Amino acid sequence: MQRKTDMGTYDNSKKAVPIAVYIFLFGIAIALRYFSLLYTNRDLIGYENWYDRILVLGFPRSLAGEFSIYTPPYTYLLTLVTFSRNFLPKLIAIKLIPIGFDLINAIIIYNIIRVKHAQNIALFASLIFLLAPTIVINSALWGQIDSIYTTFILLSIYYILTGRSVWAVLFFGVSFSIKAQAVFLTPLLFLLTLKKRIPWQSYLLIPLVYFVMMLPAIFAGRPMVDTFFVYLHQAGEFRLLSMNAPNWYVFFPESAYNILALPGLIFSGSLLAIWVYLSARRNIELTTDQILFLALVSVALVPFITPKMHDRYFYLADVLSIILAFYILDMWIVPIAYQAVSLLSYMPFLFALPAGILLSSAVIINTFVIGFLLWKQSVMINGKAETTSIESST
Repeated sequence: MQRKTDMGTYDNSKKAVPIAVYIFLFGIAIALRYFSLLYTNRDLIGYENWYDRILVLGFPRSLAGEFSIYTPPYTYLLTLVTFSRNFLPKLIAIKLIPIGFDLINAIIIYNIIRVKHAQNIALFASLIFLLAPTIVINSALWGQIDSIYTTFILLSIYYILTGRSVWAVLFFGVSFSIKAQAVFLTPLLFLLTLKKRIPWQSYLLIPLVYFVMMLPAIFAGRPMVDTFFVYLHQAGEFRLLSMNAPNWYVFFPESAYNILALPGLIFSGSLLAIWVYLSARRNIELTTDQILFLALVSVALVPFITPKMHDRYFYLADVLSIILAFYILDMWIVPIAYQAVSLLSYMPFLFALPAGILLSSAVIINTFVIGFLLWKQSVMINGKAETTSIESST
């Protein structure tokens, strides 16, 4: 089989990778997670307290508990793993939740890449995802749950690429029911709505899905108002312009919160509206490459210009930049840059390192990446140049 690209023609038969190589890479990905299992931190201590609280309350009363700052779907999963208490230490059981979703995400990424490429490229992309340092650290070392809501964002993107917009919005609703950071994809969704790729009425699925996801907690006795307004409580928990997020708000003192938080939100909302309008106004049919590119810009731009962001909020950018590099060859530098940005942002919390130089470096790199992405988008949408992409037989 031959693969034709803008750079020439590749003979796939001469570049076949032995299955042993894939098995070896997968083994490394699993080993990295295994050796990270016993590491703990302040966040995990909190999760362990929630685990203990579930054991005290028992099932199903634990579903009604208000001890977690997350929405009920995470409590469902945490309750589920407490049934392993007789054979798994709670720290490992808690971490196996996001690690399991890492593996699910690898499968979804495989299918996203298969929209354009042959199996060998799709499998390699999945393994690169599993080996990416920030992916390993986020789930296996830190024990965070970003991989969970990302699963449904990836499904949403997959269904966008395959032209099934209703399913895309439905899975976006599931993602939003798990973590509010799913909203980082909304600029792309609105853009596609303006391009008539997603009907407005499909957005009615989002509150419906959210309601269905909360029903087990409500039936267990959790107050409905508390259940539906978890995100409002989360928003008021930290009164900081930046929680080590690699954006320019990190340079403002804590005392500036009351002055800049609301104007910052208005500023970011206005800029995002402008971005959506300018991106949608060109009378062109978006390709799969361009949709993926715009998805990355969406999830990277929102946390970059918005206050009250956290160090892990570029996780979606980490993931989508890896996928995009397999669609557009000359984007290979972006996933490397985002690995650096996120790693630098993680270090102050995870390893108690001085934040100053680390976060300053992360912000500078991130600024250049955002600038590069916006410039590349301008070139792409205005048709001033062609991006170099891999074309393959599926």
